[in-house]
Amino acid sequence: MMLDRLCRCLCLICLVVAMLPVVAFGAEPITFTFNPPTEISYTEQYVRTTRAISPRSRSQRSAETTGTTRIARDGDGYRYTTTVTTCRMLKDGRAAPDAFTDLMLNLPLSLRVSARGAVTGVEGYAAFRERIEAQAPAQVKALMLQAAADDVILAGEQQKWQERIGRFIGKTVEVGQLWLDTTVAAVPNSTMLVVYRATAFAEHTTVQGKSALRIKVLCSNDPAVLARALDKPIEEIIAISKEPLPKTKYPYTSKGELVLDPATMLLVSDISEETAMFDIKTQNGAVVPLTITERKELRYTYQ
Repeated sequence: MMLDRLCRCLCLICLVVAMLPVVAFGAEPITFTFNPPTEISYTEQYVRTTRAISPRSRSQRSAETTGTTRIARDGDGYRYTTTVTTCRMLKDGRAAPDAFTDLMLNLPLSLRVSARGAVTGVEGYAAFRERIEAQAPAQVKALMLQAAADDVILAGEQQKWQERIGRFIGKTVEVGQLWLDTTVAAVPNSTMLVVYRATAFAEHTTVQGKSALRIKVLCSNDPAVLARALDKPIEEIIAISKEPLPKTKYPYTSKGELVLDPATMLLVSDISEETAMFDIKTQNGAVVPLTITERKELRYTYQ
């Protein structure tokens, strides 16, 4: 018990150091403008590691995928077309192919984005569903088809886009500025959770020869986590929400770092780690807590 408390204290100290915004006196205002260059391509490297720990077992899964994306004009807006070219899945260090991702390989999938930077549609998933119908294992085919429905894909893409890009477009900030608000987090057990969120505009940086902005994000349904990390009264964190957040049995925390070009809204990297805990039912009917820790790392190389 004492060791657990000590580890938690050390983690909180790390969060304090990581989340405190960098104060830049005389900093120039930065306006986020959605103005992506067209007819360019980039390579996206994605690595996800998921660890699951319960009183009776522990496991680790990892996924590494590589894809290429091309940005082109689409009427008044834009079309982001991505093709996944490689995929490597492991479970506890052994190869564990994933049928859903494998069936996406070498299939162009598009995201339509308006001139103002809002995701309006997806394309290419009809061909993906045809692959599922023809090749997916019978026991998971129905679930895969449901997950690949256009409305499901679109909702997921809109949420990811809003978190990474959409919520910044048109806003003006300065290095050292801090935003406090609430958002909805998708917990690994497929539930949605309202959480407090701190967004710190940390520093200017240069990546791949281009000017970029580093943004740090911390989310939790426990206001004490943000209060300690930001050195603020807990009452100030609670006041972010007009209404009290729904109470949950277990805590949820995520932290991350975005690096992007505010003049175009092109991403350079997106690194995040989340920890969630929830109850699961075992095969013999017992209910046990499960802790999921998931780290995601996306890096973009422009051509």
